Order: sequence, then C-alpha cells, then structure tokens
Amino acid sequence: CEIMPEKTRPSIISPAELLAILETMPSGDVVLVDCCYNEYEFFRGHIPHAIPRIGNMYVKEGDACHLGLFYPSADKFSEMLREMGIGKNTLVIAYDGGRCLYATRFLWGLLLHGYDNIRLLNGGWQYWVRQNMPISTSSYLQKSLEKNTDVNRHPKFVISKDKLIAKLSDKDAKIIDVRSMEEYLGLDSRGNKRSGKIPGAINIEWTQFLTCNGLSNEVCLVKSKQEIETMLASFDIRQDHTIITYCQRGIRASLVSYVLYSYGYENVCPYDGSMIEWANDDKTPLS
Repeated sequence: CEIMPEKTRPSIISPAELLAILETMPSGDVVLVDCCYNEYEFFRGHIPHAIPRIGNMYVKEGDACHLGLFYPSADKFSEMLREMGIGKNTLVIAYDGGRCLYATRFLWGLLLHGYDNIRLLNGGWQYWVRQNMPISTSSYLQKSLEKNTDVNRHPKFVISKDKLIAKLSDKDAKIIDVRSMEEYLGLDSRGNKRSGKIPGAINIEWTQFLTCNGLSNEVCLVKSKQEIETMLASFDIRQDHTIITYCQRGIRASLVSYVLYSYGYENVCPYDGSMIEWANDDKTPLS
C-alpha cells in the first residue's frame, strides 16, 4: 500500500468516450470486458465487441460456490488473461450491471498484476442503455493468446492482515470501512464469528462514492473528483495519507480504492481478506 511509479493512470470514462474507442475496434489492441453476473446476463444484451469476464464475479480464488479469501494466484490470473486475449499492451475497459462493483474488482486485479492501462465505464450497462448507445445480443469472438502473459504482482496494491495490524498505530494511515452502518456498528455480522469494526476505522459507506443508493434499478455514476475530495476532507482524509479500505470480502473496498486511485490518491489499497478474514480470527482486534 505504498506509492508505485506509474506508466498510465487508470481512469473512469463516459459512454461517449467508450463509443469513440469502439470505432477503433477490432483493429486496436483493446479488450472490452463485461463483468456480468453470468453468461445469461451477457447474452441478454451487452455492448458491441464486449467479451464476458472469465471466472467468478468476485475475482477470488476458487469458484462461485467455494470462494477463497483473496485474488487468484499470479499463475491463475495470468491464465485468465491469456484466455481473454489480454496482453501487456492491451487497453482494458470494464463495465458491469451499473454499480461498478464487479468491474472495479476485476480492474483492481489487473492493477495488482502490473496492468495499468485500464478504464472503467462510468454508470456501466444501465447508463450506456439510457444514453441510447448501441447494444448487441450476438455471440462473441474470444481471441485468446498463444501463451500466458508474464505478470508482475505488485503487493503494494493490496494489504495483508499482518501488515494492517502493524498500520493500526500509524497516525498517517486512514482506514475506511466502506460497509453499511449496521455492519460497522456490529448489528449485522454477515455470518462472521465476531462483529464490529477494525479499531480506528472511519465509516464511509461505498454508496457515498456514487450518485445513487446502490439500488439495482438506478443509474449509478461515480461522483466527481471534487465531490469526493470534499467528502473525504470532512473526515480529515487527504491525498498524502495512506488509505486502506475494507468491507466484508474486499469487493466494495476495491471499488472505493479504484475510484480514489483514479482521482490521484496514490497511496491507497484494499484489505483483500476484509472482515471475512479479520472477524473470523480470534486474535485480531475489534471495537
């Protein structure tokens, strides 16, 4: 969770910007990824030239029925990228059903593995449709690579349980609990052995970074940089702070980390294990 030299800044783009990029496809080295819930959702309608994300929607070890705690291993991630036709120089754009949770989880995984030429479609599928952009229901052409791409995993983009424990006494570290207020106060354990919050954590629910309440029928746009800077300043959180985000499984935390990193908060990362690891370990502190 430290500053890393950058080549390309991950960013958030509008439907109009994506439409301009689509005009260069398929000639350009661009992969548009629909981070849909499942393939049924994908074939019901998707953006032209998009391919469905491979693997489970949480981008975790294991499968949807037996999820692990963390991102897949570097070898597994490399294999996934090969199957999706994503190479080192590929521009990767991702979107999902509208709340950005699964798209940003996927994109943060790319950043973790050394891919920073990445974009998030703001508002996702719902905003694309509301803007009367072209859609497709056709099959997709998966252009896999001949061999796995070498990935260089950058642990600076995630933080482990042990390293987070060491950060609890760091005055320059700001820990953001992006769960609901009920989870933060310990009223909703989400099935964990224990409930509560990581000591010193500030509760800013993930929906506060969006223009909606996270409901399925709403268009959810990421708030502007100025709106988010103003909100974080009210909690005394600045760009020069070390910022650590967490939730239940690291999904909501990845969204917030991606948004902040895109807006220039260099020293930010999610705690990938989040509360499903922390609250089920009897040795970790809770308050």
